[in-house]
Amino acid sequence: MISITDKSKCCGCAACAQKCPKQCISMEYDAEGCEYPVVNVDQCVDCGLCEKACPVLNVDNDEPKSQRAFLVQHDDQKVLAESTSGGAFTALAQAVIANGGIVFGAGYLRGEQLVRAEGAPGRLKVGHFSVESVDELWRFRNSKYVQSVVGPAYPEVKQQLKTGREVLFIGTPCQCEGLLRFLGGKPANLRVADFVCRANPARAVFARQVEWLDAKIGVKGETVLFRDKSLFGYRYSNTCELEGETLDGERLYSEGVETDPYLRAFFADLSDRPICYECPFKKRYRVTDLTCWDFFDVYRLSKEFDDNRGVTRVLIQSDEGQELLDRASSYARMKEIDVEAAVEGARELTKSVKLNPRRDEFMADVANLDGEELMNKWFPDSGKVKAERFARHTCEKLGIYDPMKRLVKKIIKK
Repeated sequence: MISITDKSKCCGCAACAQKCPKQCISMEYDAEGCEYPVVNVDQCVDCGLCEKACPVLNVDNDEPKSQRAFLVQHDDQKVLAESTSGGAFTALAQAVIANGGIVFGAGYLRGEQLVRAEGAPGRLKVGHFSVESVDELWRFRNSKYVQSVVGPAYPEVKQQLKTGREVLFIGTPCQCEGLLRFLGGKPANLRVADFVCRANPARAVFARQVEWLDAKIGVKGETVLFRDKSLFGYRYSNTCELEGETLDGERLYSEGVETDPYLRAFFADLSDRPICYECPFKKRYRVTDLTCWDFFDVYRLSKEFDDNRGVTRVLIQSDEGQELLDRASSYARMKEIDVEAAVEGARELTKSVKLNPRRDEFMADVANLDGEELMNKWFPDSGKVKAERFARHTCEKLGIYDPMKRLVKKIIKK
């Protein structure tokens, strides 16, 4: 049976719990807000299906295969503005829905959906659910830098596949492999798209961030966008909190990567789930149909797409992925690029983040301090932070942010 003695060996996908024929595995949250399987041994019949469904115990090898790469940018300017990068996932979803299909992705849970994340810490919760209307796809747009509760979606995907509908599932590499292990293979009418994931922040840290925002702003927003382009565009997107349920709401808070405490924790590698420091799913050749991620230095390969509105880099992993992307071309402009150039320097594709030696100290404070106390202790708005904020804003206003950023990158490489 599944037994987690080392938390760095569990991604929390819940494939084991969903696969159990006796439903004797529950997913329980620890002090960091990360869920792990717990087996009721009195009900377990030792069938071994939970272990067979575990993507960590059954990692597919990174075996070379033929690939193609594309740049993708959605044609709809509103969709593009709301998307993290180029809106490729929306285009893929539109193609599936136009074919009578259904799409599963991650978004903020509302109303009855909150039961999916019962027991998870925090006021705002992210989980996987389905959408059948193009008008509802906005709920999947923009990054959520927190782990999505995905387990309940797996049997729903299976049920939809049984009806013969085309199903598109979008998630992190571990969630995608968890789904395929749960299903026991890849049905012909299933399309799976993963995005390159740097790491998954623990939910308790996100809960503290929301507490900090609530205290700072004095108003409880309904959505946190981690890659908002409305102020400075794609290349210097801000974290913001929105009032109201849609992306058209009022921005209550907006800060950049150098000043927002949650992103400072994220890029300092303090806040991630334990497995993310030795992620077994970091590989170029994946079991999904398509792999998508950012391309900030798109200027290397295309001046046409270097417009600060966002572009998605798409790596084709299967013939089915190519066929779906071809259909999605009705909703986005695309350009094929050299596949080796596309993956050049993409460390996040194949390399895990490094464990910060102060992580345990930080997580202890996450458990014992409220949001305001935590963020003020670890990420104060110091003179250095204010100077960085001023420098970035000034460079952006003067139109020299990109040249300065590229110069710094060249210096670092040397």
